[in-house]
Parts: sequence; structure tokens; C-alpha cells
Amino acid sequence: MWTAGHYPPHYVVDHVQAWYYYSFAALHGQIDAKTVVAYYNARGGHPVIIRNASLSAIWARNVAEESSGVGTIARRALEAYRNRR
Repeated sequence: MWTAGHYPPHYVVDHVQAWYYYSFAALHGQIDAKTVVAYYNARGGHPVIIRNASLSAIWARNVAEESSGVGTIARRALEAYRNRR
């Protein structure tokens, strides 16, 4: 909601506030939030987060271990990343 600017009353995109909610939810076990945290760490360029591929891999691995559907995709992505280096 915050990343898309759909949160009332101001309807303004706020990536910093979104990061706080995503990281809080990820630390409390929410799978979708963990995926977003992994993505933000992999991509960087965020007002709060700098690019950190190793931390992204840790979050993605955690998602893969907890969710079989997402895990299959994350495992393939991590293998592709390792083979690229």
C-alpha cells in the first residue's frame, strides 16, 4: 500500500514507511514480506536499503525453506545467480 501510494489519508508513495512495515512483517514470519525484503536487498537503490546480495540470498533461502512454491522459484534464481558469477 505504501509503495503504491494507496494508503489514506494522503495517498503518497512512501518507500521508507513501506520498508518499516515490510521488515517488521518479515521479522515476524510473513512470507510475502520476506520476499520483498529479499528483493529490496538484491536490487538496492532504496532510500533506506543499499544493495546487499548476500543478505538478499539469506532472506531468499529463508523463504525457500518455509514455502515450497516460492522455494522452487527462489532456489532456481539463486542457482542462476551463483552460475552467473
